[in-house]
Amino acid sequence: MSSGAERTEQPLQRPSFADAPLDADERERLRALRAASSENSPLYVAILTALSEAAKLMRWRRRLDRDGIPCSPDDWMSCNTTGRFLNPESISQLFDRIVQRNGLPRIRFHDLRHTHASLLVADGTTINVVAERLGHAHPAFTMHTYQHLLPGTSGAAAERFAELVANASR
Repeated sequence: MSSGAERTEQPLQRPSFADAPLDADERERLRALRAASSENSPLYVAILTALSEAAKLMRWRRRLDRDGIPCSPDDWMSCNTTGRFLNPESISQLFDRIVQRNGLPRIRFHDLRHTHASLLVADGTTINVVAERLGHAHPAFTMHTYQHLLPGTSGAAAERFAELVANASR
């Protein structure tokens, strides 16, 4: 799978307002905001970052269009070099070949998703954040799936509760 970015792409340049896909009114509001804020303000930095990302996206879309690769919202996100649908099984087969070639223990491509979540949960990342990263609609589903990775949390909670009760009674 390719993100469309090329390794030989020029380093990120300071974006200009002209690069942004904005209409004249939006561009004028941004110019006024720029005049009112210092170049180190968080808002100004956030605007420049957003403009930079928009400019990169526009260049990427122009490159796809120039190469005849579809890039509308209805097109496939994962496609082959001709812009056609990429069968998910192809990615799994490629992953299997890479694992085998490197002498790694055999796991399914989908297992990487569970490894990702398991490592985050075990490291203390909140369930809400993990659920969001996995695209789960409800954190309860994530909690149900990965709660076995939180051993000892009940004991830690009991100890903390005991401390709170002891401190409150003083």
